[in-house]
Amino acid sequence: MYGYRPFDKKMEARESFFTESVQPGEGSHNYHHVFPRDYKTKDHALSFKSARYFIEFMALIGQAYDLKMSSDELVKARKLKTGDGSR
Repeated sequence: MYGYRPFDKKMEARESFFTESVQPGEGSHNYHHVFPRDYKTKDHALSFKSARYFIEFMALIGQAYDLKMSSDELVKARKLKTGDGSR
């Protein structure tokens, strides 16, 4: 409901630092809905990426494989094309 939409301003899913601080992993919905196959789950450079670290640990011990990531160029292009300009 509150937050910004840096990747697709037409989606209701939003990014929220407040939500992320209260419920880790839940504040990056706009990124997740625009790039659903990206295991990183978020683009914030300074935020704690607990889901990403857990998935990488599972890959390390053989429980996850074929991890997909969106390229930085793709993320930047999507921000410019459909984002709200917030980041």
